[in-house]
Amino acid sequence: MENNIKKWLKEGKKYSEQGDYEKAIELYNKVLQADPENIDALKEIADDYYIKNKLPEALEASTKYLSVCREAGSFLKIERRILERIGRIYFLQDDLSMAIKSYLEALAIYNQLEPEGTEPSEGKFQLLYKIANIYLYHLKDYEQALSIYEHLLEFCSKWDLKEAAADNLREIGRIFSKQKKYSEALEKLEKALHMYQSENNTSGMALAQYEIGRIYFKQEKYEQVFPYLDDAFKVFIEYANDDDLDDEHSYVNKTRRMRDIAKNYLSK
Repeated sequence: MENNIKKWLKEGKKYSEQGDYEKAIELYNKVLQADPENIDALKEIADDYYIKNKLPEALEASTKYLSVCREAGSFLKIERRILERIGRIYFLQDDLSMAIKSYLEALAIYNQLEPEGTEPSEGKFQLLYKIANIYLYHLKDYEQALSIYEHLLEFCSKWDLKEAAADNLREIGRIFSKQKKYSEALEKLEKALHMYQSENNTSGMALAQYEIGRIYFKQEKYEQVFPYLDDAFKVFIEYANDDDLDDEHSYVNKTRRMRDIAKNYLSK
């Protein structure tokens, strides 16, 4: 039986490499029928189900793989990767509370592996952004999102990651704007704008200018809209493609609408 298992695994990996995931999955299932806790088969079948977008099956296999790895006392890095995959699957299934739960478990492992006071890894940064984005864009939980972006800003400031710090300031400014805390929002966005300018980051400058102009527009301070939206509009037009010009939700068209409304108001 052991020889058969090795043979099925080898053949399954060969089919996976060739992109024939159905055949590969069939072979991995044969392994798991003979040895339900075979770590190699669980890993491979979880990967292939995920690639094939068979999310319920990928979740079941990934959860089993995680359980077996924990029982075997595997490396924390492996557990972390599995938890991030599980979080992603829950996110794609729109189970946001379970996605956050899995991501937070993965984050706890990052915290174990990366000593306090050392520069966070790129993976930890990306995971924090994923969690923050769920809170901000999907759950509209602005306080939780704000807490994470402020945490990220501390990291970026400490390790002199200027453009990333500017990005976080811009997101914090956007959150304050959504909360109608306009003075706090403008303070953060102006600071982000100056940082983008010092780094010659044209797209970052345009996005910060857009958000500042948008706040003045919301406040009906139309005279103050133009210095920001005019500069942002030039950049958006320069980088626009045909889809941007047709999409009413694109930065090009949203900026154009605000400028037109402000012009009409001031011309009365």
